[in-house]
Amino acid sequence: MKKFKFLTVILSLMTLSGSFAACSFGTGSGSEEHTCESQCEVCSGCTDAECEEEACKTKCSCEEVEEHTCESECDECGGCTNDACEEEACENKCDCEEAEEHTCESECEECGGCKNDACEEEACETKCDCEAEEPAPEHTCESICVDCGGCTNAECEEEECEAKCDCEEKPAVLEITLSGAKTEFGWGEDFSVGELTVSALYEDETEEDLDEYEYTVDASAFDNTQAGTYTIKVSYGGKEATYDVTVAEPQLVSLSLNGYKSEFEYNEEFSFGGTVEAVYEDESTTPLTEEEYTIDSTAFNSSVEEEYSIIVSMVGTEITASYTVTVLPSKIVSISLTSYTSKYLLGTSVDFSNVTATATRESGETVELTADDFTFEANGCDGTTVGTYEITASYKGDASVSTTFTVRVTDKVMRMLVIGDGISSEGLAKEVPYVLDELGYIYEIARVHTLSACSIDTHYQNATNDTKTYYFKYFENGEWTSENRKTLEYAITYSNWDVITFQQEMGASGLADSYANLGNLTSYVEEKATNDNVKFFFNMGWAYGDPTKFAEKWSDDTGYSNYNNDQMTMYNAIVSAAQSEVETKLNMSVIPVGTAIQNARTSFLKEEVITNNARNLTNSKGYYMAALTVVATVTGEDISNVEYMPANVANTTAKPEKAICIES
Repeated sequence: MKKFKFLTVILSLMTLSGSFAACSFGTGSGSEEHTCESQCEVCSGCTDAECEEEACKTKCSCEEVEEHTCESECDECGGCTNDACEEEACENKCDCEEAEEHTCESECEECGGCKNDACEEEACETKCDCEAEEPAPEHTCESICVDCGGCTNAECEEEECEAKCDCEEKPAVLEITLSGAKTEFGWGEDFSVGELTVSALYEDETEEDLDEYEYTVDASAFDNTQAGTYTIKVSYGGKEATYDVTVAEPQLVSLSLNGYKSEFEYNEEFSFGGTVEAVYEDESTTPLTEEEYTIDSTAFNSSVEEEYSIIVSMVGTEITASYTVTVLPSKIVSISLTSYTSKYLLGTSVDFSNVTATATRESGETVELTADDFTFEANGCDGTTVGTYEITASYKGDASVSTTFTVRVTDKVMRMLVIGDGISSEGLAKEVPYVLDELGYIYEIARVHTLSACSIDTHYQNATNDTKTYYFKYFENGEWTSENRKTLEYAITYSNWDVITFQQEMGASGLADSYANLGNLTSYVEEKATNDNVKFFFNMGWAYGDPTKFAEKWSDDTGYSNYNNDQMTMYNAIVSAAQSEVETKLNMSVIPVGTAIQNARTSFLKEEVITNNARNLTNSKGYYMAALTVVATVTGEDISNVEYMPANVANTTAKPEKAICIES
């Protein structure tokens, strides 16, 4: 490449020099000036050694260099396709994308044109214009030798007949005989010759057994889909022999069961209720009579809710069919509701979606039901009118099975918090929810207390110091739940209480000067309460009983000595303090629980059934009397006809404990 460039430079110089010479050295005589026509492009000298003209006087002195020519020129763009070549003539490289050259694959053998009219490639631009011809039929040898298989037509030149028969001519066939052929076929079975042997007898009295290719078998009459007899033809050497075959009747293959009873009620007797058909190989069917089949239902047990397999058999055969039956769950015969909303506040929507129940089946089994299993007859209960309504819940699976329950629509609501100590708060509050429920209230009850005795002064100190010393107990879903280490403020702000009650420590409840901080305590509670219309009540305590009547004595309470260890002295002091310090000074209503307990002590009820250690109320009659007194005072309700009572309170003519509790 370097040599080539150098040559180009010299040729250019020579061209310039030659032009200059041609202009400068004329003869001046007017004759035509000679111009060098063989000027070297490198050095500008004349390359014609024989020319003697002045313009060609300077001869070319360059060595002859072979000029490079591109041998890899692209047909599309003219660039060089040889990337390795560095010669100047190949400096311009091909930038075309490489494409696979198309080759016609549908070239016509006659004219060479493309037979694919859809192809648009350049190689296929010339299309075939020959007229279509039908392909010549394929030649089949019709003169095949039965002995060697060669063609016996010496004049035939077809490829298939290239192999000619070279057998010696056999004598004529007199007859052919057959043996060993398969003659019986099942329905649908394909034809075959079985162990067929074909023997030929010739004119020269020779015999031979023929090979399979030597004779032909014509079974065109055979039909394996129709029972019957068919003639099969065998041919050889111009002779024919026949034999008969039979196709048997289609065989029984299965049973078809239709319309049978598949579901049974609990304890319902088994029955088939269907039809049976015999199914044959040809898919034909024949109905069977009851005498032609048997039913095995020994697995069936109508008293067990389960699936069972029933087997049907055709008499005299081993053909069987089976089907499945189900014994349904026994009927539900009774329903017992386990939960529902029994009270609705006036103006709220009545909703039975939370109803649950236990259903008892005929078998004795029980199942749990939800509201989705029932339809409800509300009998006008829609939450818009106060009253008691009987609701009917009918089981969707059997409308004849139903139950009823009572719903109240009420405008009575009671949200009450009892502030006390471990001795008094439980006795005052434990039975209150049940009495309120009996009277038709929608209620919310809680109590907050210390573990042991707690005076008004201590409550006030705990409140101002925000001391976490209280147990907070809340009645929910039929039971009391407990949270420990709570402040008094936590209990006060827990709900929008309608009523909050206070009480004094039992031993100090008859000492007037021990009530000094009650006003401060109520002011604190009033400030924290979320209900601006909250009402305060004071639970008046009860006098201690005679400790000599109890095996259990208390040693941590010396308060009884404040009253000369006398019950009536203590009772009178409690009444006096409640009147002067609560009713008079604070204008706060008093709940006279102490008076109720004292009244009961004058009845036939013994001291030990009211208090269990002369100090704490018993969890039956004592709690019951306290709850009746609290509810009657706070609500103003008449409790004389309350039906609720704890389980261990007697209500008989001989032992009218309930009546004494209400009267007290």
